[in-house]
Amino acid sequence: MQHQALVILALASFAAGSLFLAFSTASLVLHGIFTAFFTCCVGLRLIVLMAAFRRGVLRSALPRLTGPAPVYTVLVALYDEARQAKALVSALSNLKWPRGRLEIKFIAEVDDRETVTALRVAMLASPRASEMELLIVPDSKLRTKPRALNFALPISVGEYVVLYDAEDRPDPHQLLEAHARFSAAGEDLACLQSPLAISNGGRGFLPMMFALEYAALFKVLLPAMARLGLSFPLGGTSNHFRRSALEKVGAWDPYNVTEDADLGLRLARYGYRSDVLHQPTFEEAPVHLPIWIRQRTRWLKGWAKTWLIHLREPVQFVREAGVRSACVSMVLFGGTLLAALLHPWIYVLLVIIAVPAFALPADGHQWLVAIDVTNIMAAFIIQYSLVMLAVQRAPWVHRLGHGMRQWWPVGMPIYWLLATFAAWRAVGQLFTSPHRWEKTPHGL
Repeated sequence: MQHQALVILALASFAAGSLFLAFSTASLVLHGIFTAFFTCCVGLRLIVLMAAFRRGVLRSALPRLTGPAPVYTVLVALYDEARQAKALVSALSNLKWPRGRLEIKFIAEVDDRETVTALRVAMLASPRASEMELLIVPDSKLRTKPRALNFALPISVGEYVVLYDAEDRPDPHQLLEAHARFSAAGEDLACLQSPLAISNGGRGFLPMMFALEYAALFKVLLPAMARLGLSFPLGGTSNHFRRSALEKVGAWDPYNVTEDADLGLRLARYGYRSDVLHQPTFEEAPVHLPIWIRQRTRWLKGWAKTWLIHLREPVQFVREAGVRSACVSMVLFGGTLLAALLHPWIYVLLVIIAVPAFALPADGHQWLVAIDVTNIMAAFIIQYSLVMLAVQRAPWVHRLGHGMRQWWPVGMPIYWLLATFAAWRAVGQLFTSPHRWEKTPHGL
C-alpha cells in the first residue's frame, strides 16, 4: 500500500497547488467530482431501497435437518473475554445440530490466561463439552482476529464453517437454516450472512442508534443487494461458509482489520455469491462513546484498506467481479468513508443556502450546491425510509420503545458527526498504524 499512499499524497498536493494557483477553476472541478460521487452513492441506496420495498421480507420456515448431517465447524476467536466465557459457551451449547457432528473451537492468544481459564471452566459444565476444543494461538507481533481464524481453519474438519464473536448469542436454529439453504443452492453460493441484532438498544443514545443502523443494514440493505445479485460486505460475525469456497479464496487476510468486508469482495472476484439468512444473532452495541469511536475507527480504516487493496489492479478487479458488482462495491466502500469524512460540509451548505450574504458567485458552484442540497435531503429521506422499513421487519427493534424510536431522526445528524471524527481518526491510522486492532470490550 506504500505506492498507493504516495499516489494519494501526490494527488492531495496537486489539488492543494491547483487551489492556490487557480482557486476558482480548481474548486469548481473538485466540487463537481465530489458532487458526482455522492450522487452515485445516493442513487445506489435509492435503487436498493426500491428493491427492498418491491421484493418484500425474507421468510423462513423453522428448518429441519433432512438426510445425514455433515460436520459443522464453529470458530470463535477471543481476546480478553473472560467475562463472556460462561454465557458464550451456554449459547453455543444450545445450537441445534446432531451430536457428534459439531465441532466448536475457541481460539485464544497464548498470553490471555484469564480468558483461557474461564473458557476451560465453562466448557467443563457444557452438555456439549466433548465437541468443544480450546486452541492457543502462538505469540506474534500481529494480533488480529483473522490471524487467529487462519490458525484454526486447517485443524478443523467441517464441511461448513461459521464464525461467532465472544458476545454473540445466535438463534439455536441458525445452523439448520444455513445447511438447508446451502443444500438447496448450487456450489456458487459460498456464504450466508445472518442478521445481527442489537440486544441492548435501550441502554442509551449510542446503542439505540446502533440498533437502528444494524436493523436497516441487515434486514433491508443486505437482503435487497443479495436479491439484486450484487456482492456486499459481510458482517464481522455469523458468516456461514461453504468450506471449499473459503479455502479456494485463501480464507482471511490476517493484516486487514475488517477481514469480513475484504472476504466478501474476494468471494465475488472468484465467481461466488453471498446471501442472507433469517435467523438472527444477538449481540451488544458499545454503550460508552470512547469505545464506539475506537470500534468505528477500526471499521472505517478496514474499509479504506479494502478499497485500496482491490483498486491496486482496477481492470482486473472489474473483469473478475463484473462491472455491476465492482462499481457498486467501490461506490459503497468509498462512499461510506468519504461521506463520513465530509459530513460537516452538509452544514456549510445549509448555511450557504440559508444566509444570502454567503451566496456563491455565478460560476457553476450554485448549481452544484443545489445538487448537493438535493443529495443531502435525499440521503436523510432514504435513511429514514430504511429504518422505518427495518422496524417492520426486525421484531427486536420494538424493544427500544416507541418514544426512543420516534426521536432517532433528531439524533441522526449527531450520530453522523461522531462518525466523521472516527473517519478522520481512521485516515490518520491508515498512515501511522494500518494493522492496529483496537479491541472492543464486551460485557461492561
